[in-house]
Amino acid sequence: MPPPCFAAECGPSCARILDQTVVIDRCTGGRVNAMNNALPLPAANKQGQGCYGLAYALQINTAPASPGGTLLAAVVFTAHPLHAENVASLVGRADILSFVFTLAVVEAWLAAARRHDAAAAGEPVHTGLWWIRVPRLPVGWVCAAVAAYLAAAASKESGLLALALAAAFDLILHGRCLWGGLRATPALQRAVQRTLVAAVLSVAALWLSVAIRGARLHPSHHRHDNPIAYEGDPGVKALWYAHVHYWYLVLLVFPAWSCQDWGYDVIPRPDPASPEAFLRPAAAYAVMFLLPAALLQTRRRDGVAVAAALIFLPMLPASGVVRVATVLAERLLYIPSAGYGVALGLAYDAVHGHEPEPPVKLAAPASSPKPRRRAAAPKPPAAAAFATEARVVLALYVVWLAVLAVLRSEKWESPTALYAAGAKSCPRSAKGRHQLASALYQEHAQLKRERGDDPAAAEAGEALLHRAAGEAQAALDINPSFSEAHLVLAQAARQLKQRDQHERHVELAVRHGPDNAEAHEEFGMHALLHHNDLDLCVKHLGAAVALWDRRKVRVKPDVAANYGLALTQTAGGDVAVLTAGIEAIFRGVEATPPHPSRCVWVSNIVSMSVQSPHRAEADLGSLDRSLRLAVGECRAALADKHGAEHMAELDALAERTARLVAERAADEAARQAHVQP
Repeated sequence: MPPPCFAAECGPSCARILDQTVVIDRCTGGRVNAMNNALPLPAANKQGQGCYGLAYALQINTAPASPGGTLLAAVVFTAHPLHAENVASLVGRADILSFVFTLAVVEAWLAAARRHDAAAAGEPVHTGLWWIRVPRLPVGWVCAAVAAYLAAAASKESGLLALALAAAFDLILHGRCLWGGLRATPALQRAVQRTLVAAVLSVAALWLSVAIRGARLHPSHHRHDNPIAYEGDPGVKALWYAHVHYWYLVLLVFPAWSCQDWGYDVIPRPDPASPEAFLRPAAAYAVMFLLPAALLQTRRRDGVAVAAALIFLPMLPASGVVRVATVLAERLLYIPSAGYGVALGLAYDAVHGHEPEPPVKLAAPASSPKPRRRAAAPKPPAAAAFATEARVVLALYVVWLAVLAVLRSEKWESPTALYAAGAKSCPRSAKGRHQLASALYQEHAQLKRERGDDPAAAEAGEALLHRAAGEAQAALDINPSFSEAHLVLAQAARQLKQRDQHERHVELAVRHGPDNAEAHEEFGMHALLHHNDLDLCVKHLGAAVALWDRRKVRVKPDVAANYGLALTQTAGGDVAVLTAGIEAIFRGVEATPPHPSRCVWVSNIVSMSVQSPHRAEADLGSLDRSLRLAVGECRAALADKHGAEHMAELDALAERTARLVAERAADEAARQAHVQP
């Protein structure tokens, strides 16, 4: 736990961050929409936390030199449209929490650095390897930094670099590494010692995170998620990632495009033989490295270095260092957008002539009064005129960002609106087109459940199915081996009663996706209902159940029950197979929610199992439990005509099963008595 002076050290913005982010639902009423995401208006309110977050970051003396520059940095961070996914999606809150805890790590680590410098003031410069030693850091602040670091890493993978970011700030602000070069000074030596401690803590925390969560540095995913990870040519792979870096820079500065998925094939594979393939990466790297290198020669070098660290360090996990399940993700630019805001604030100060003081000595401890800022030098008339034009341009730019943010937040009201906007921005995204097709199919299913007997609803549902089939076919035109798109096309064809299309695409879905549990489910049910092929049904429904069990996902009750039913019909006297089938039926019945409409389904399944020719050899105890559960379900729904009609049948089945159980128990007792001497 942090020491009692933590709140005073962080300032009032710390409490505001915690109020606005950790307990964020209290100010929005906890309202959610159809996508289980925040509504647009509360999402816009949540954007206000960005001001507090960036103000917290600017407390560590990395703010631009003027209040105008600081305000511009906070406003740009708040209004950036790339945050739409982070603030409108409940899942995207992980990036917000990771950023808040990252800022807490930076503040706690720099507080420990300030106290370490104050305690070690006056020490001489050590030579050789003697100065690489364990520093005596304040234990309370180090523990606070480690606790916040673990919370940041648990929130999002980008939080794993929180201590690296804190160490970079320490080297820049306390070590003054940009002002003294590589010349050894006591301040720089202490900063290097703290950096080594931060490196050791980062490795230990990473190991602990992997041990607890069971995470892997190279998670499994498919080619349509990240085709770059499957590229065999290292040169083409590096060039491909360079194009990704170019698009990250474009989206950060000019976010005119927005898509929920930038997978296969939005950024096409570059051709190394074409000179044009090198132009965009060259321009991006020139801006990312040459411009900061030039600005590091000015008095703003500390602020420029801090902005560069905020932009580039959090991007390392998604820059090809480790394999991630996406080519490009807008949510990963949440923390880099804070560095971009600081960079714009520094540019604003440069235009208006606000020059920071060059550091002459170490900063005073926190308890000492801060030196007054030197007043800005008067500007000539030409500079003043240019500053006015710059203010107008920046104001228009911020308004444009805010309008884009509001428009994109509204797209999160429904899955169809979101995926349609993504397909319009990135028509070459196979996964995006599949997501739109799946959303249209789900919308059809919901319409059928709510207004199944309405002719107008049936016509609208058919139109949705045709749209879903068209979007799925568009995804297959981009990636013909996309198993999920074949599955959606097969489901739409089944609803449209296009049997040949359904059979063809469900077979292709299983062929291209052997680990696609839903495709195996569709194939197994098709074999059972249309061909009465029990062997094929057992094969594919069993594969679906095994895949769901391996992923620790709840098996669908009807799939488990039908799988068990097919097993009982194909057992052929095999007691083990028959018992497995009865257990699968029991598993499906037990997982069925108590609803009157399930009575018919339950009674039919259990009736067919009781009438199995090998029922006397089955585990009748499990079947008796299933029947009792079904009878209890129908008794709870006697007001429904379904329950009343099937009560007599279920009671008869229950009595028959109980009699069979009693007969089997008597036979077993007689056999045991005959065996005993």
